[in-house]
Amino acid sequence: MEKITSKQYIARYVFLKILFEEYKIYDFVPSESSMVKQFKTTNLTVRSAYSILQEHKILKPFKGKGYQVINDAISFLWPLFAQIKN
Repeated sequence: MEKITSKQYIARYVFLKILFEEYKIYDFVPSESSMVKQFKTTNLTVRSAYSILQEHKILKPFKGKGYQVINDAISFLWPLFAQIKN
């Protein structure tokens, strides 16, 4: 089993929440400070996790407001599934 970092764990956690539509497009994900408390980690770790999702065009930061879901996880995954052959 592969060992993942806290940053990766949080990014995957948020990605799955988007995939299962707990966080929908245009929703704001939980604030950095609430995620810091929930995962007992640092702001830098949460910010880095959100940055991963931002790089993949799933989240967009808004100064003073937080990170908004701008793309659903299905749109991100569909090209990967399209490559699967029989």
